[in-house]
Amino acid sequence: MPLASGKMRSIAFIALLSALAVSLSLNVHTFLNRHRIEGNPTSKAPFQPGTIILPPVAIEALISDLTSGDKAALERWRTYFYVSAGYDPNYNEAHANSGLKETAALYAAKEKPGRSNFFNRLVLDLREEHARKPLSRQAVLSFLGQPDAIIKAADGEMMQYQYSCYGRTCLSSVVVSNGTVSRIDMYGR
Repeated sequence: MPLASGKMRSIAFIALLSALAVSLSLNVHTFLNRHRIEGNPTSKAPFQPGTIILPPVAIEALISDLTSGDKAALERWRTYFYVSAGYDPNYNEAHANSGLKETAALYAAKEKPGRSNFFNRLVLDLREEHARKPLSRQAVLSFLGQPDAIIKAADGEMMQYQYSCYGRTCLSSVVVSNGTVSRIDMYGR
């Protein structure tokens, strides 16, 4: 029985590697086509819903992780592809578009004090709210909580928040000048 179980794991691992290799090939092809099409403004991009585009740096990281066989890294890629293709089991279109207070309630109910996917949605909703009207430093703190770091920047005070979003390490910074938010930035690694 242990031999059969080992064979099944090997087959499943090979199937996962094959699926990732096919996805990688399609991504490279699509990435290259996109760059060819951008040169001709009359062409329409061949993207379909669920198309995943990986920049060259991410492709190199994927190849490295596939080669290493690191199960944790492969699980992060599986999650990334699963979510990027539109199969996020926690995603609900009604909640995603329902506004800042509803997102904050979802975050408080499902994730707080941790910071992950709902925290990311909360930051996105705060960015949208900031685009509509000015936000105070206190309002941001009431939604996001205390930052991991506060850095003095040339254009004000930068509050930084680190979190995990769909298996990727992310960083958001909120720049505040004279008690008012001047910008909200998001970065992924």
